[in-house]
Amino acid sequence: MRLGSRIELNSVAQGRIVLAFGPSSLAERYLSMPLPFQTSRTITSPDKLREELALIRKRG
Repeated sequence: MRLGSRIELNSVAQGRIVLAFGPSSLAERYLSMPLPFQTSRTITSPDKLREELALIRKRG
C-alpha cells in the first residue's frame, strides 16, 4: 500500500475501529452500501460487520 492510497473501511482493522467508534450515522451509511472486498477474509456481510463492530466496542 502506498501513502495516500485508499482502502475500504471494512477491509482493515483501522477502518473497522473508525466504524465502531465514529458517528453511528457513518457506520449506518457505510453498511447500507454494498461492501467491497480486498481479500477472501474481508467481511462483506452487513450483519457480520455489525457483529464485528459490536465486539470491537465491547473490547474497547
